[in-house]
Amino acid sequence: AAYNAKYLSPDIQNEIIAIAGDEVLEVILSRARCAKWFSIMADECTDVANLDQMAVCIRFVDVKRIVNEDFIGFVPLDKVDAASISTALLKIMEDCKLDLRNLRGQGYDGASVMSGLKSGVSARIKELQPRAEYHHCRAHALNLVISSSCRSVDMIRTVFDDVNQLTWFLGGSPKRTAILKRHLPDAKQVDYLVGDTDDEKVESNINIANAFSKSLLPKLCETRWSARVDTLSVILAKYKAVLASLEDVRKESTATEARTKATAFIHMMEKSTFVVAIVIAHHILSYTKPLSLALQNAKCDVFKAFTDAQTCKKVVAAQRSDEVFNRCIWMKAAAIAESIDIELGKPRTVGRMRHRANAAFSDDSVHGYYRVNAYFPFVDHCLNELNERFPEQTRPSFLAFQLLPCRLQNITEEEIADIQVRYEEDMPDSPGFVRELERWKMFCSGLQNRDKDTGNQSLETAIQLADPNYYPNVHAVFRVLLTMPVGSVPCERSFSAMRRLKHWSRSTMTEDRLSGLASLFIHRDITVCREKIMRKFDETKKRRLGPLHF
Repeated sequence: AAYNAKYLSPDIQNEIIAIAGDEVLEVILSRARCAKWFSIMADECTDVANLDQMAVCIRFVDVKRIVNEDFIGFVPLDKVDAASISTALLKIMEDCKLDLRNLRGQGYDGASVMSGLKSGVSARIKELQPRAEYHHCRAHALNLVISSSCRSVDMIRTVFDDVNQLTWFLGGSPKRTAILKRHLPDAKQVDYLVGDTDDEKVESNINIANAFSKSLLPKLCETRWSARVDTLSVILAKYKAVLASLEDVRKESTATEARTKATAFIHMMEKSTFVVAIVIAHHILSYTKPLSLALQNAKCDVFKAFTDAQTCKKVVAAQRSDEVFNRCIWMKAAAIAESIDIELGKPRTVGRMRHRANAAFSDDSVHGYYRVNAYFPFVDHCLNELNERFPEQTRPSFLAFQLLPCRLQNITEEEIADIQVRYEEDMPDSPGFVRELERWKMFCSGLQNRDKDTGNQSLETAIQLADPNYYPNVHAVFRVLLTMPVGSVPCERSFSAMRRLKHWSRSTMTEDRLSGLASLFIHRDITVCREKIMRKFDETKKRRLGPLHF
């Protein structure tokens, strides 16, 4: 190349980044087109330049029968109303040459703009493609379950407000953080907090045991309520160490405000209501954390999300008993109280109270008060919210779950007919579906005789069993079910990438550069051909590149 042909200007950089990003995007879209059916997921976030950015992702099952959830770009939004968002989504599908007729699902949050039945984004797109069913993000729904339950019981709401202020106080100053680091690593494991062999399967005991390896106290996350279990675990595991840190802050701090707050937090942590409430919250939320992690997994499908949610409801319901309260709640709270030399008591109660919980209970004991006025109400609220936001599935499309090997023996002729009508457009040989189903039943029956764990099969396992050459219709139905989105978690992950790429020193970054860099960063496992990029860069044949060597 000529000595003065450096090609290092910002415009040239943006052009090369855009070309490289397009190459990555084309690899993803070629896989999606081969898969035929796809779902779209979207979420909105404000970037550092105070611009509304909508992350768009697609979900599909590739030719290897593997579920893919891939980011395809950021779309700037001038307005965040339903008309603007739906128009932007339709445009990006058109630009990516994704056939709207193959759209089978939509995954958004529960905001009315997205989920509105009459004029929301999901309704507008469904008018154009009736098969594109809307799915409320399951991880977001679980977050709403936890936040609503924690705000419904006064004692639990208060403890989260207090813990939030406590963690930000200890982590808000380098001096206070240093004091905390001085005490937390030396905290000894307390056997009566992690349980014995009979309690080793209790989720709260497992979380507390894992928290002993932590050397810092995580701040309470404002948005991800399920992540708050980690903060509560560290506090319970190192209760005395946190109190000792506050004592040192009170003694060593030169600021009057810091000493005053440290004293207030010490008194707070020595209150019986705080000790019991934090144990209650930690115990119940520990059972929702595995569900939250499962719903965020890219391999999670709608059937697994449904079964895991039903299991979570059963487990939480099983916690509502006097025996569980005495063994898992009261014994831990009493052990913590003994370790810090306080005696558990209950607030003053009178016959008529308006601003404090005072439900009637059989005896006048302290543990009876907390069981009836804090523990049982919190469990009941969690169950009610779980039942409301994770109901029994009644959607016609989910009737196809009956084709799974673990459910196939109970399928009825009416259900077979409904499935055939529902998925007629997607089946390659709809008239032969009934005869094919007989072969599939026989195959699954023999499979169950050989494999005792067939009852635990997921959609991901079932599609591997359904040979597309021998069971083309069943395979097609499973592929469509796997395509349906569980939530908009991939969009949230892309926002994390955006914050790394577009920060305060790059706030004027153009949209093409942002989407190109995001595609290269998020899909860094995809190898791009450098020679192809440079050939495309020199399409006009007017670039003075000279011979290319790679």
